[in-house]
Amino acid sequence: MALRELLQISNITRMDDIQDLFKDTIAEFMKNGLNSELDDALGYSKYDYKNKNTTNSCNGHSSKTLRTSFRNVDIAVPRDRNCSGQAFL
Repeated sequence: MALRELLQISNITRMDDIQDLFKDTIAEFMKNGLNSELDDALGYSKYDYKNKNTTNSCNGHSSKTLRTSFRNVDIAVPRDRNCSGQAFL
């Protein structure tokens, strides 16, 4: 999707709307990246129990706040049962 289309469907009317859109985009990007990082560390993706060769598994999330130039962004950092996966933020 082109940026112009995204701005049109997001009902952008003020500069704050653009900042909120970027904030949401950063949060989604971080969520997907951190979940992929945990999947890689565990050796299987969430709900893919056929390929699970470990006793370790996903064990919820921890809340973190990232300070960005667009405002503070709240994200949920996934964690594993053994606390062996570390997200580098």
